[in-house]
Order: sequence, then structure tokens, then C-alpha cells
Amino acid sequence: MDTVVACSTPFGSSALSVVRVSGPKTKGFVLSLQKNTKKIKHSSPFLSSFLDEDGVVFDEGIVTVFFGPNSYTGEDLAEISCHGNPIIVDQIISLACSFGCRIAEPGEFTKRAYLSGKLDISQAEAVSSLISSRSLEGAKLTYKNLGGELSANISSAKETLISVVGEIEFNLDISEEGLQPDLFTKSSQKILLLKNKMEEALSGFKKTNILNLGASVVIAGPTNAGKSTLF
Repeated sequence: MDTVVACSTPFGSSALSVVRVSGPKTKGFVLSLQKNTKKIKHSSPFLSSFLDEDGVVFDEGIVTVFFGPNSYTGEDLAEISCHGNPIIVDQIISLACSFGCRIAEPGEFTKRAYLSGKLDISQAEAVSSLISSRSLEGAKLTYKNLGGELSANISSAKETLISVVGEIEFNLDISEEGLQPDLFTKSSQKILLLKNKMEEALSGFKKTNILNLGASVVIAGPTNAGKSTLF
């Protein structure tokens, strides 16, 4: 895979900005930025000056490198914290592109995390939901999915269904009298319990959606009843 770069913080003037780099050229690019080459350690932040093409320092900041597969994307990944001037951010990205990186597509870091097996599809979707959540309660519920709770529930449901089907098929294969009543009762109880859990999960999904996206509410009433005074 190639190496990508992008600003991970909202673009504009601020105290700090973070530029992210992910891919095989990450370590080499970080070393090329430094005035005094330092030994890079995994997940160990260090202060670094940043050099332009002529070797002139244009800023300094904190750099953290995560070596794959122990990173968000599963690849070598660097987070470069610099002063939040768009000119500085553009310069770092320009230097990265000159080094052989390319501009990341929207959501590409999370896409790479998914492709490398660091996140499953529900966790990848939770990243976007967590970023755009409109309430703290919604963020808390979404974070559970990011932590793998939804994936674990789906996996458990799948295992239960496979187990029930396996038991029924085995019983039909060895029995000459069809499905035994006790197995039918046992299987029905498992399916009913699973159904209740899935309905609970669906209810939680709807609740999370409302908390994250907001609810559309219609305020209706006679003319001049005072509806506009609610805003």
C-alpha cells in the first residue's frame, strides 16, 4: 500500500493542528523532517523541529510514531502536532507529498484500519457516528459500538443460531421419529431469547440514532397560538 497524509484536525487557524501519515514511508518521512535525527520509539512522543526543502526550520512540534501492526491503521503511522497555522500544515503535507506520499481520501485512515482487520464494519461506522454525535449520551452509546459491543452481540447471535441449527440437523439425521419434543422446546427457548435480545439491540439502535442525529419534531397549532415563541 502507498503512504497517505492528511490534516486530522479541522482546517483553519488554531493553537494546534495534527497531521497524520500512514504507510510504509512514514518513518522515513518523519526522519526527513527532523533537524537532529533521533531514534524513533513506538508510541513515544518527542519534540522535533521541522525542516523545509532547504533545511531551514519552519516550526517545531510533538511527533508520535506507532509502528504497525500496533497502530490505528495497522500500518506505520505518525501523528505530527504542529502550530495550527494553515501555512504550516500545508507545508508539512507538501513535504510529505514530495517524499512520495499522497493526500488521503476522506475516511481513508479508518478504511485502512478496516482493511487491516483493526476494526470491523460496525466499529468503522461507529467512528463516523462518534465524531458527528449531537449529544453526550449518544456519544457514550456509540463508543460502546466502537469498543466492539455490537460486534460481540452479533457474533454471539450467529453462534447461537449455528448451534441450534446444528443440533436440529444432527437430531434429524440420527432419529427415525423426527424432531424430539424436548429438543424442539429447548431450541424454541433459545430462539425466543435471541429474538428478545435482537429486539433490544434494535431499540438501542433507534435510540442511539435519535441521540446522535437529533429528532424531527412537528409543532402544529392554530394561527397566532404562540408556536414561534418556543424558539
